[in-house]
Amino acid sequence: MAENPTDSEDQTYATWRTQLVRLITEQETRFRVGKSRWNFWYYGSMYGAVLFSATSALVLKLEMERLKGDWQTDAAALLATLAAILGTVSSTGNFERRWRTSRQAQATMQKLQVDLQSPNADLLLISNEYKRAIDEYQLGVVGNDA
Repeated sequence: MAENPTDSEDQTYATWRTQLVRLITEQETRFRVGKSRWNFWYYGSMYGAVLFSATSALVLKLEMERLKGDWQTDAAALLATLAAILGTVSSTGNFERRWRTSRQAQATMQKLQVDLQSPNADLLLISNEYKRAIDEYQLGVVGNDA
């Protein structure tokens, strides 16, 4: 007996929905991991620069005899250099923009996951929003770096 056309359409819709759920879930995981990485690099470089800079000044002000001399000025210079490098790398690497972009993309994927919970979800609308989010993510991460 031939399959009812509506059964075939229902199966196609269910398959599409399943694939869309899988894609969005995988992408949300990627964005979450990316957000965590950029978060580490952004805040690590910013706080690291502050810490190295402050420690550099502190080393110069220490009044301990065993720290006096070349070691003291060399350590202060090294710490100040590390602070400058971290600040520059964070700025030129656009860590903040990339962290924010990953965070926004993850939030979009989470919203799409909620939308897919509806039995009457508009899969075309959701898939278009998914593609738009991917495009915005690519633009946000690459930005003007290309």
